[in-house]
Amino acid sequence: MKNKQANQILRAWDLAEKISGGELDKKAKWFSGDIRKTAYQKRESGTINEKISQNNQSSDQHVTISLLYLGAYKKQDLRDSIQNIRFRDTEMVQNRDPAKGYSVALIVNSDWSFQKIEVPYAAYFYLKLRQENIEEAMHGQQYDDFKSQLSQQLEEVIDRKRADLAECLALANQIVLKTFKLAGTRNVGQLRGLFQIQDEPPMLNSFYTEDIERVLQASADDSLLLKYLGLNPDVATKQEVDQNRDFISKLLDVENLPDGRWPGPEKYFQSLM
Repeated sequence: MKNKQANQILRAWDLAEKISGGELDKKAKWFSGDIRKTAYQKRESGTINEKISQNNQSSDQHVTISLLYLGAYKKQDLRDSIQNIRFRDTEMVQNRDPAKGYSVALIVNSDWSFQKIEVPYAAYFYLKLRQENIEEAMHGQQYDDFKSQLSQQLEEVIDRKRADLAECLALANQIVLKTFKLAGTRNVGQLRGLFQIQDEPPMLNSFYTEDIERVLQASADDSLLLKYLGLNPDVATKQEVDQNRDFISKLLDVENLPDGRWPGPEKYFQSLM
């Protein structure tokens, strides 16, 4: 995009998408009981003799994996850091966010050998913000290198030969806590995850970011996109919703609302009822 304002809006949108992710899946279970017992059995039996990497998987290949969340933290702490460090605002927030975030999703094969890791940008952003490295938090120039180095460390720990699985996981989590400067639990039984997943793991990051980054790399400006972002020079058609209730009421009149439609002519406005 050549339009400077459009670039600023899209980059802010991209960052907002990245730091909104990284929450523990609500279906995550504790690594204890039958799950822990099964993991030990799989580890000892080595049901997969050769590690399966994401690069050589065919599209129709069914692979069983498990995913463990390492380096848990409170999402509200991230919000507080943004408020206090980025905006120097110390006012108390009334609606506290109860959600839990994670720093690393450790993905293992069915025999509990290392497959890969995912590092939500939100966790990296949170780390750099607390280090008061605002520039890196905002742009993430070293994010890929950071992720690659951490991946290598954790692979060496998880795939140690003849090592106890609980010890490997505890050490991996300790490395993550130290790397992200967190004081979370080091008890393996207090780790949560998704176990015996078929095919692809759940979505770990926003799928909008790839689309936004592709638009940012476009060599020319798109008139429809500029209009969507409110940057079209034809300002006569813009309406402030809160200050023009009569205009909005006419659009929401039941006679103007078909039972359903595919985006089309302007007289068929989409609306939330």
